[in-house]
Amino acid sequence: MSLIEIGWVISDPDGFKFLQKLSITQNMELFELDYLKILIEYLYQRFKNKILSIRLTFYLIKVVLYGATVFYHERRFIRLQEEKKEQLKNLAYVYDWQILDRA
Repeated sequence: MSLIEIGWVISDPDGFKFLQKLSITQNMELFELDYLKILIEYLYQRFKNKILSIRLTFYLIKVVLYGATVFYHERRFIRLQEEKKEQLKNLAYVYDWQILDRA
């Protein structure tokens, strides 16, 4: 079991800068350090509910809006197709009447 001091990461501005630099680092070997594994696990356990609730809320809103948009456009497309079929039918009737009038 390992004990580490992580209070400085949470309460100190330098700790916040450390986390920011850690988040943009390209050096993946840093994440193999036991200290960072413990730190990341602690922060994840502490903030996961907050992160998940916010992200899940926005995700669900996005899914509902996407579904509503797809449904709206699908219904609109079907309605436009039906209107075009009706217009073509009416045009065919008019054309038939013109042919009958000439005969």
